[in-house]
Amino acid sequence: MIKQEQIEALKYMLLGSENGSEFSKKICFLLLDKSQCLSKAVCISITQSDKISKELVDDFNHGNHDMRSSNLKTHLGALMRMTGSDFNFTGHCGDYIDGTFKTGVGDDMDRYSGTIWLSAERYDHNAERIPFDLALINSVPLVSALYA
Repeated sequence: MIKQEQIEALKYMLLGSENGSEFSKKICFLLLDKSQCLSKAVCISITQSDKISKELVDDFNHGNHDMRSSNLKTHLGALMRMTGSDFNFTGHCGDYIDGTFKTGVGDDMDRYSGTIWLSAERYDHNAERIPFDLALINSVPLVSALYA
């Protein structure tokens, strides 16, 4: 477990990221908060529906990926290593359907989706699932208390 001040430092670094949209940063902030200072594995999934556009699913998947990518500037994985925690962000196309993770590849899944984890395990199927709530995500403040 790390200190809240370290979580705020991570948030501060993410605020300055050129990679990732406002929406994808809010997802990261939400997962950081729900992880209780990186002591609890969490994940969140999004699935295209009549209320959730393909573009929003793309933003969810690609925004997080872009912040993790070693080919861009944020290097979220390196920032996570600096905390001393084994936790990291991972993402994959797919969602939990009837308790099973389905990627849409050979799963007869007709919905476009994605899942992001914050855990010490890649694709941690035991992580607490945070329900996707667009109003909650939109209400996440993009601020850090580091220099407040």
